[in-house]
Amino acid sequence: MKKPTKIFVSIVFGVLASVITAYYLRVSWTGFENNDLYHVTQIEKQYSASKPSKLISNKKTIYKVVEPSKSLWDWLNLFLAPTTIAGLGFWFQALQEEAKEDKEKEDKERASDQQREDALQNYLSDLSILLVDKKLKLYFSQKSVSSNEEMIHRSNDIDSSAALDVVKAKTLSLLRMFEKDVARKASILCFLADTKLLKELKLDLSGTNLEAANLRRTTLSHARLQKANISKANMHKAILSEVDLTEADLRDSDLSEAYLTKAILVESDFRRSNLSGSHLHRADFRLADLSQTDLSSADIIDANLTSANLTNSNLAGANLSGANLSKAVLIGANLAGTILTDATNLDYDQLESSLNWEKAIYTESMIDLTTFGLVAKDEEANLARIAEIKQNRSLFL
Repeated sequence: MKKPTKIFVSIVFGVLASVITAYYLRVSWTGFENNDLYHVTQIEKQYSASKPSKLISNKKTIYKVVEPSKSLWDWLNLFLAPTTIAGLGFWFQALQEEAKEDKEKEDKERASDQQREDALQNYLSDLSILLVDKKLKLYFSQKSVSSNEEMIHRSNDIDSSAALDVVKAKTLSLLRMFEKDVARKASILCFLADTKLLKELKLDLSGTNLEAANLRRTTLSHARLQKANISKANMHKAILSEVDLTEADLRDSDLSEAYLTKAILVESDFRRSNLSGSHLHRADFRLADLSQTDLSSADIIDANLTSANLTNSNLAGANLSGANLSKAVLIGANLAGTILTDATNLDYDQLESSLNWEKAIYTESMIDLTTFGLVAKDEEANLARIAEIKQNRSLFL
């Protein structure tokens, strides 16, 4: 309900509430009280018809209702119509003013959006000139195959260091301008990643808001995204090798088949995220929250999961060979087909709190050519290992 309507309705209900309350309480000054019956005595003189001088006194009592003075109800009758008309006029005027304000707000937002779009296009145009006309892209290509930067500089008519400083300044300025414009912010990062500028610029993106951003297949390797909000983002098959996501918010994100090799994920929040088929080799998950996360068929070899929360996560078919599971919480985690070969610091209590731990693989594994999944190379040896774990409950893997 809009503000003018609220004000008008509030006034109407306020008046009605006052009238109803006064009616039931019978407050005297409101005009709703019971009318008093006043007794008025009138004496009439009558004379006898036969003897006119004889006075006959006839006392008669007359009952008369005395009306009270002007009350609230009278004033309401007097002012209700003009007040209602005035109120409706005020309400209509307020609605018009609000409609005008809404239009001005929309126009302002549209102008601001166009301003951001123009800034983005100018930015992309300037970078295209640097990359193509000024041969900055050629510099990156030569740098990737040669370590002699001085020779590269001589062969190009561009000061690459100065050019990168200009690009970095422009980029940071634009990212600040797009603080709440996640879509355009993501498009900048994708452009920088595609042109290999992101790695060269070494941007500090700590605390950046990328909620629900589309970063599908984007390369953000080595990016500094500490405490960034990347919840609900699409990062399917994104390349995030050695990225720093310390304390980042990645809840409900799609990271399926993404590459997070050697990524720093300390205290990051992955709750309800999709990490199925992702590459997490040697990733640092210390104190990370991975509860209700889908890690099925993920490569988590040699990862550090110390004190990580894996409650109710799906680890079916995941490869945790050599992973450090010290104090990791596995309550309700699905370990069906999980590879735990050479996993360290995993005790029986952790296994017992999980689901399907007896269907996990603790010995050497191999690829099943039928399903292309990992299975125990020697099923009997794996069953024997499971029996050994059951028998010796204090045994650490």
